[in-house]
Amino acid sequence: MSITTTSRVKSVLGIPAGITFHDTALGYAVDFANDRVLRALGQSTLAVNTTQEYPVVYDAGQESVLLRHSPVVQIVALTNDDSLLDDDDYWLDREDLGALRLKKGGGYWSTERQGVKVLYAWGYTSSTVPAEVTHAADVIAVSSFNRGKHAGFTEREASGYQYKLSDQDLPPDARAVLARYEDVHRI
Repeated sequence: MSITTTSRVKSVLGIPAGITFHDTALGYAVDFANDRVLRALGQSTLAVNTTQEYPVVYDAGQESVLLRHSPVVQIVALTNDDSLLDDDDYWLDREDLGALRLKKGGGYWSTERQGVKVLYAWGYTSSTVPAEVTHAADVIAVSSFNRGKHAGFTEREASGYQYKLSDQDLPPDARAVLARYEDVHRI
């Protein structure tokens, strides 16, 4: 499943569904857009991934650790200093992009090398992708399609009509949306 489709992009461009002349070029633009958005999300496909990681603990008094991927769908197993923790011992701060925090009285994270081990599920599926991310993919595909016929040009003028193409591969509004969803904790 992809984030955007040729039929969505045709609709945005105002191309009737029955007109198939541009479908190949639109398909390439859609593939490009889906790839760029998935890479920004840190995913290879729209699916929930399961990852085991050892979060970094910097200080003996640290009560929270950051998971590398978001959004976190489920914590499957969590150990701290070789002890399996129950759901009552910690909470996932979804507002802080995957911060895993110990509850009051739960102590601190182990400072031993690989003393904290987390197995968790993360990622977007086709039904959980935010609408603004889908819109960003649409905008990227439209921009890619429109730039395709002008490849190599930055500026063009004919009969008093002039247009100038941006030298950036992503439109500014799409970059702004993706900046909020990039997998920021990737190492």
